[in-house]
Amino acid sequence: MNEQRNLDQGLPCFYDRGSRAKGVPYFKAPKTVGSSNTTGTVGVSYTTSTEMWRADITISKIPMYLGSFVTKGEAELARLVADRVKVFLGSC
Repeated sequence: MNEQRNLDQGLPCFYDRGSRAKGVPYFKAPKTVGSSNTTGTVGVSYTTSTEMWRADITISKIPMYLGSFVTKGEAELARLVADRVKVFLGSC
């Protein structure tokens, strides 16, 4: 079973990356939280006008809105699931 510390080690990506053979997985370092991020989670923000948490992700340079959530945990979960789906789509 995957534990959070294993998931934080990196995301496997399944497409050609430089000299690697196509389909050979490599591990991409997880995104770090930027200095302007006040929530502590990449892709999660708090919207004061609606008083809700918002989750977003960028896939293949296209920003995608994942939804608005009552709790920060729900927004983080949506972001985590979308990040894992992104891996299977091969668009790291």
